Amino acid sequence: MFPTGSADGDWSACADCASLVKGGDRDLLVMRIAEKLLMRTGAPPGFLQPRIIGAFSCFWAAQRTDGMRSYVIDDLCTPRQRTLIEFFRHSKPSDHPGRGFERAVGDGVYASVYLKDVTELGRIAVYFYDIRSTNRERGHASAALTRLCELADANGVDLVLPVKAYELPPYPVALTDEELMAWYARHGFAEAGKRSEVGSPYMLRVHAAISEPT
Repeated sequence: MFPTGSADGDWSACADCASLVKGGDRDLLVMRIAEKLLMRTGAPPGFLQPRIIGAFSCFWAAQRTDGMRSYVIDDLCTPRQRTLIEFFRHSKPSDHPGRGFERAVGDGVYASVYLKDVTELGRIAVYFYDIRSTNRERGHASAALTRLCELADANGVDLVLPVKAYELPPYPVALTDEELMAWYARHGFAEAGKRSEVGSPYMLRVHAAISEPT
């Protein structure tokens, strides 16, 4: 997931990817490759994107012109990619059959996070697709969401999520849409005034300004 080394010499790409490389559009490049691999393999973006970022770190390092050949992946990532990588570093794969796209982020808490071009909002965002808790009313989901928000603030990125309550047998009935929106609002999310492609309302959390140490 986090390869080491460097890549030198010529490189080849299709016209669309070459344009993104030359333009420095790393987030769009990662999303484009993940979309193509999803079509080929069926693996979801949340599974693919961190691995693509890790694989491309060697390639991005070779684009640097300062003569160095030793890099930390965090120095090569965009802020949004860094948030995603940190999320994966502090979580683990879900052990639930059929839900391998999720990450275990707490005691019985699972979440799905990836980069997405949210066309309805006209922005690329760290897309927080869902969160579910199998151990409810103990604050575990709130703690996991707080950690994700802290990651976003530390890297200066915004979070976007669609609000849709769902039942998950055999666990207790989830919160209603209205209760979910109130819960997200307590974590700094606000209604974005747009709806997702399936009609769910979007909520947006603009990152908190982090003061530089003096």
